[in-house]
Amino acid sequence: GAWPAQAHIDDTGNVVYQGTVHLSPSAAGGAVKGGKSTNGWDFWAIQAPTGLVRLSTLRARYLKTKEST
Repeated sequence: GAWPAQAHIDDTGNVVYQGTVHLSPSAAGGAVKGGKSTNGWDFWAIQAPTGLVRLSTLRARYLKTKEST
């Protein structure tokens, strides 16, 4: 199911959800889900022109570009 929530990344790379700083996407996702274990890389997504893109997809793209450099 969907868990409507918004967060942002601060200048140090942490996830900020409802004013609380979380050290990982999973910790922030767990906060949204009331403390339940959450894979934050699949929980969070950004809005792109083509639709929502999960953080796991963005991370995979980034890692692929790092491998080819």
